[in-house]
Amino acid sequence: MLMTDIFRTNSVMIGNNIRAAVDDGRADVIPIFLSDVPLLFDHRLLKLDVAMVTVSPPDRHGFCTLATNVDTAVSAVSSAARVIGKLRQRHFVAFFIYETSWPMFHLFT
Repeated sequence: MLMTDIFRTNSVMIGNNIRAAVDDGRADVIPIFLSDVPLLFDHRLLKLDVAMVTVSPPDRHGFCTLATNVDTAVSAVSSAARVIGKLRQRHFVAFFIYETSWPMFHLFT
């Protein structure tokens, strides 16, 4: 079984990495302004099974930061069934999340 039989790409932006798949009908693109993407997540118009975001390592209180990636990430982690956080050592502080705020929050390096 191929991964294309299991997964289907549904993107809000088109780039070189998925252009061929869209042209071949193996992927979809939602035409939307970037500023409207959080509305898709907040109003559950686009169901997120997993949100994958980069975060800082947790501080001594268990808080991570999404750094400057708060354009869509806040809505994504708030509405996803699972959140996977990729640790980044150098982050600027812009928005804090508590690592146990979501039932399925996993950190990996």
